[in-house]
Amino acid sequence: MQYLETTLKDSLEDIFSIGKESFHEFYPRDKFLKRLQDKKYWIYLAKDKDMVGFKIFYEDKDGQIYDWLDGVRPPYRRMGIATTLINMEIDFARQKGYSKVKLKTHDGHPEMIALCKKVGFVEVRREPHHWKDSIDQEAIFLELGLGAFAKNKLLDKFKN
Repeated sequence: MQYLETTLKDSLEDIFSIGKESFHEFYPRDKFLKRLQDKKYWIYLAKDKDMVGFKIFYEDKDGQIYDWLDGVRPPYRRMGIATTLINMEIDFARQKGYSKVKLKTHDGHPEMIALCKKVGFVEVRREPHHWKDSIDQEAIFLELGLGAFAKNKLLDKFKN
């Protein structure tokens, strides 16, 4: 498996293909593009022969990383791809000096919740009826603090 950073221009069609396989309802193209408009964002891919997974995250209004969207083609699930992609995102955020990675999900994504908790995210709050325009699910907000890790990584550089 190969993991790399890419651009939206180079990966949009693959993201939509995986998104449609991964979600009951995927974003309409215009809503998807509007979400990234005027944001500093990054896209990581997992490739076998073709693209099999993606992760998109961006710098939120509060200056922290917001883990927005990811997907893995069903035949490639449970192979550690989502774990590798989220760890790449966390490493990126630490290296760039961000102090937090945030995301929101809901109980309809138990695998995502389990993965997040496995890598250290903690639930910070819940909000009923959060997605008024689509699903009527309680939003679960999760965060991973990076402050101590980022400082330790910086100190390690000076020790050597």
